[in-house]
Amino acid sequence: MPTATHNFEVYCQKAGREELLGEWADRSRRPKDFTPGSDAKVPWQCGECGWGWEALINNRTSSNRRGCPACAGKVVTPTNNLAVWCGENGLQDLLGEWAHLDKAPEDFMPASAAKVPWQCGQCGWGWEASIRDRTRSSPGGCPKCNPPGRKPGKVISP
Repeated sequence: MPTATHNFEVYCQKAGREELLGEWADRSRRPKDFTPGSDAKVPWQCGECGWGWEALINNRTSSNRRGCPACAGKVVTPTNNLAVWCGENGLQDLLGEWAHLDKAPEDFMPASAAKVPWQCGQCGWGWEASIRDRTRSSPGGCPKCNPPGRKPGKVISP
């Protein structure tokens, strides 16, 4: 139970972590109602990029502090997604092979394990492969156009 001298608000002030108080986004509860080691999950809003997320209080105060997932590049944002990554890495042709009907490249991270449909820009062949298999340093391509010996993705059209 938090006390007047041992609560999250006092901890932040004494530890020089006032930025945590600025990122507190829980409108129904106050920082002084929790201890710094609380395992309560509360909403936060990044003071740098404005991203909102939920995290345990003790994850924000521990020695392995976890900050904003958007600033750390761990979540999809308008500035951190597969489409942006392809543009930055000269792989616009990969975006041309995107064949997912319900989701866009902007909905995924470049290293996502999600398997999505692709359609070859050269031969029109359709297949399914993970995004990370298409973005790694030696990416897999169209199973029909690929040289022999390379493991193809799951074929979804003739």
